[in-house]
Amino acid sequence: MAHLVPIPLPTDYWRPQLNSTYVNNSGKCLIGVWGQVGGYGDNRIGTEEDEFNDDLDSQPISLMGLHADVVVYEVRGVRRGHKLMLMQRNGTTWRRFSTNIVDISWNMADVWEWDFLAGKLPRCKHNAKISYYPFGSSQRRPVPVPEDVWMRSIEHQFDIICANPLGQALVKMIDKDVVIHPWIKSYHNANSAVKFSPQDWSDDGPWGSAPHEILLHELIHVLEGNYSGYDDRYGFMFDKSDFLSVNATNVYSCLLGRGLRKDHHEFNKLPDEHFNNPKLHYDQQEPNYDKADSHTPDIVRELQKYRSVWNPFIYC
Repeated sequence: MAHLVPIPLPTDYWRPQLNSTYVNNSGKCLIGVWGQVGGYGDNRIGTEEDEFNDDLDSQPISLMGLHADVVVYEVRGVRRGHKLMLMQRNGTTWRRFSTNIVDISWNMADVWEWDFLAGKLPRCKHNAKISYYPFGSSQRRPVPVPEDVWMRSIEHQFDIICANPLGQALVKMIDKDVVIHPWIKSYHNANSAVKFSPQDWSDDGPWGSAPHEILLHELIHVLEGNYSGYDDRYGFMFDKSDFLSVNATNVYSCLLGRGLRKDHHEFNKLPDEHFNNPKLHYDQQEPNYDKADSHTPDIVRELQKYRSVWNPFIYC
């Protein structure tokens, strides 16, 4: 198997010897891999043995004069306590493919760590349970965002959400600590951890893809406790966990006069037959509406207040 090696390379780099390292003020970690099999598309630096790890972004780079049997990765977003390993694709899943695990003992660029440990991270003015951990925004690909700019942009999205009565009600429902981190990878996404960067999304994006809609979508996952019992029905794809996050956000979006999203695959438009007849949407998706009502009745009761817009929840 492969093993991770320090950069600069020691003279006996082919021997496993790296167990921990720190990151300098650049905030970026260089890690070498000896014994990698296959190309970058089938290998990455990760922190755990699963397919999706959104803390880190790793890219192979070229260092002139380095040995041909070592691949060097630049890893962004690492924090103290991350345990790095080489991950290799096995079919559709990822598995650890390095003999050693490298513990990150310190990242000199992460000035927010101590605030986090002390419970003093900057907090959202709309709900003090929500706080911001800006480290990683200046390591984003392809365009870095200064940490203060990222934080102000998140607060701006909350201003938009909370100017809407449904958005405000949902934000106020959050009653456990939620820390928002930047999304730093080169492709656009967000997740319910919550990792999100408004800079990845357009204000006039279609069907649920405006930055405030993306943020609200992820917060609904938080409110649901990442419930994953939904079904794909009648050609609508919800990936087990995205029925309520899509359709509650649709009610919010409709209150703003924006177009509505069909499901969780891409950002496709809700078909006209379902937009014009929300009862049809309810009838076809009734088992999913029942699950949402059973699992998160407070959210459904709040949604039912809004009757002047597209809203199949009123039939629950």
